[in-house]
Amino acid sequence: MQIMILKYSNGLISALPNTFNYIKKYNKNLSQIYIPNAFEPYPKYKKKFNKNKLKIIYIGRFNSNHDISIILQSAKYFLYKKKLNNISFDIYGYGENLKYIENYISKNNLINVNLKGKVQKNKIFSLCKKYDLALATITNTKGYQWGININKIYEYFNSSMPVIFSGNIPSNPVKKANCGYTCKNFSFLNLSNKILKFNVLSDKQKRKLSNNAKNFFDVQYNLKLQTKKMMKFLSA
Repeated sequence: MQIMILKYSNGLISALPNTFNYIKKYNKNLSQIYIPNAFEPYPKYKKKFNKNKLKIIYIGRFNSNHDISIILQSAKYFLYKKKLNNISFDIYGYGENLKYIENYISKNNLINVNLKGKVQKNKIFSLCKKYDLALATITNTKGYQWGININKIYEYFNSSMPVIFSGNIPSNPVKKANCGYTCKNFSFLNLSNKILKFNVLSDKQKRKLSNNAKNFFDVQYNLKLQTKKMMKFLSA
């Protein structure tokens, strides 16, 4: 059915960045455009970072596509191997793996991890101002071969957050935005090392990453600009 639709379509709008060559196998003349999810921009601001501590935030689903375990393992590593008490993780979200997360935190006495529950979308901007660094962690899933369209990354960028991304995908938005670091091998040690690397940056260097995130959002995921782009494609 999908192949038939592609063969007889006049155009395709994709929310994933890496589908073009796949589509051309079935209809080489099909016009295509990449339009990711887009949002109204939040106000720009000069981000302030916490002194003598690092506050890390994760917002998202607790399901098989999102790797929360790597965050928990990193928290355990900092607490018991590195003996660091000034790095904390606040996890916001919901999903089928909630019980696993609760049990892991309890079993390992992770006093540096706080489960915060679901957060309303209109609260994300003000919430992110309290944090220094955001995490986006995905599992090694075949479906990500086409790229990602994950709202939490766009919300992080829109909120001027530096980001560490754990995953191996084409068209990595964190790399393209130059607003943080990427861990490709799904290793909590790699994630931990990237967190430590961020932690020793100066405020000026951290703010550069923050500004890069926001500037990238305002061009790539701005609702007004993406709407114009789509209307131009539809009218062609």
